Amino acid sequence: MKKLICVFLMLAVGLTAVSCNRSESDGDEIPISNTPVEPIDNIPETDMKNNPENTAESSEISEISEISGDSGDSGNSDIHIRKIHAILQTADEIRAGTYPVKTAYENPAILQVGPDKQYKTPAAAIAKAKSGDIVEIDAGDYYNAGAVAQIGSAGNSLKDLTIRGVGGRANMIADADTKLASGGQGVWAVYANGAQIENIGFSGAAFDQSASGVRINAMNIIFRNCYIAHNNMGALSYNDNQYDGGYLIFIDCEFDGNGNGSGSSHNVYIGNGCEKFWLIDSYSTGVDNGYLIKTRAKNSYIINSSLICAPNSKSGVPLNVPIGGNLYVIGSVLQQNNKQDSRLIRYDEESTASYYQPGLDYYLFNDTFITYANGNDCLQFSGSYRKGEYAPVIYNCIFAVNGGNPGKFVKEENGNYIGNVDSVSFIDPKNYDFRLSDESDAAFVGKGFSGPVKK
Repeated sequence: MKKLICVFLMLAVGLTAVSCNRSESDGDEIPISNTPVEPIDNIPETDMKNNPENTAESSEISEISEISGDSGDSGNSDIHIRKIHAILQTADEIRAGTYPVKTAYENPAILQVGPDKQYKTPAAAIAKAKSGDIVEIDAGDYYNAGAVAQIGSAGNSLKDLTIRGVGGRANMIADADTKLASGGQGVWAVYANGAQIENIGFSGAAFDQSASGVRINAMNIIFRNCYIAHNNMGALSYNDNQYDGGYLIFIDCEFDGNGNGSGSSHNVYIGNGCEKFWLIDSYSTGVDNGYLIKTRAKNSYIINSSLICAPNSKSGVPLNVPIGGNLYVIGSVLQQNNKQDSRLIRYDEESTASYYQPGLDYYLFNDTFITYANGNDCLQFSGSYRKGEYAPVIYNCIFAVNGGNPGKFVKEENGNYIGNVDSVSFIDPKNYDFRLSDESDAAFVGKGFSGPVKK
């Protein structure tokens, strides 16, 4: 899968980050420390509102030593450290499969799918599955009616299924004439809470504008190593509040070339019924005139992921967070190829809506931002942020801006590097290799943390 490798080393007392610009030749990924840390839910939201120590103009919040714990009191600076540490520890547990804790079932049935197996199509096996069962699908391509499946139904008790491709990816492929699941919603429509879907591909959904590779109508769903491409909508989740408290996790997934050119179809669309949206070690690119990621979740975590606007894809802004909420972008790469629009993140644009959810946390840490257009700020804020009532936490990021501006909250003294694509000197930006070369001016700009490294 095409994506960049970003890794972190979290220390017990302070925080050291190895940026996403290290070469693969440097060795294995560095694991996050096993030092126990507080769960995210135990750490209070940072009170950035109406606090003079946390405005964009404040000298105290702009000092990297303050956030890194080298000096100062144990107030918000300590909260920043603990929160980043906890987020990355949780991401590591998600990678390992130890979090979230799944319900254990005694003697679950294993339903096998393949040419010489009990079930010949995924649809047939999924229709027979009960809560806790495991559906194993032989690698290969499955088409149309045999691939399309509704997993559970609204209000039923089916839950905690595991559905995985074995021996390679199992691809669910529909064509324009295929009747999609749940009245045209998607190749798969997921109603079963607690489902885990692994090593599955979804493509071809074209029933209508919102026809999706995967339509998610449930909570606490994990997608692992899935490929969602060439649908009118990639992954689409519920847009109401009936599933408050649930999470959606995409780990090691790829989203490519979804959208129908309307401007309202995206690679990933997470509705406001989601409490926690995680995108980990994943890659999103090539959407047709939509967003690479659009999230209305109350908490969005973009960890070690690449949001890349492919050439001539007519991609919109890589990351759109229209109704606010807490946002954490850590160790990720966001690139805008549209020469008419320099924006990389749009935040809070629907701040006057009745469903607006103001966020207290907005963290950008150890990220790389690349844009080629003139005009807009790369980080666009509306609502409370534009009014100065809140200030985001932006540290140790690289801004390669050929035109445009990073945004008023980006300060070089916070370990950030502001330059252009040439001065940053990426290894091969034309082929989307945004690791730093040996000659890069951005090689050791971070303060308080280890900062971006050469390899």
